[in-house]
Amino acid sequence: MNMETVDRIGNWIGGQVEASTDSRWMAKYDPHLGVVLSLVVDSGVDDVGRAVGSAVGAFGLWSARTPVSRGNVLASIADAMRSRFNELVTCVAVETGKPESDAQSEVNAAISQAAY
Repeated sequence: MNMETVDRIGNWIGGQVEASTDSRWMAKYDPHLGVVLSLVVDSGVDDVGRAVGSAVGAFGLWSARTPVSRGNVLASIADAMRSRFNELVTCVAVETGKPESDAQSEVNAAISQAAY
């Protein structure tokens, strides 16, 4: 497999996808076939520092929202997960090697947590 054509999954920091400051990547393998599914960023200390700094900065904005407003954000996330249920199930099944029924249960649990 040509590693140049494999999807690269970066960090989500401050509302943006970012590569590692060290430009390092790790292979994510299909547990059944042993083929590379994607490359994921291999985060270092600087990346973690940027992520923590971003989270600290966002905390003030998040905590300034009313509880109802925060609940609405989480409800919209649960709704988005419901609308992409089959896609999420496929993703969980492929990247973990779980049977589809287990993946469905895992996605349903994640939706329930977001809704709660």
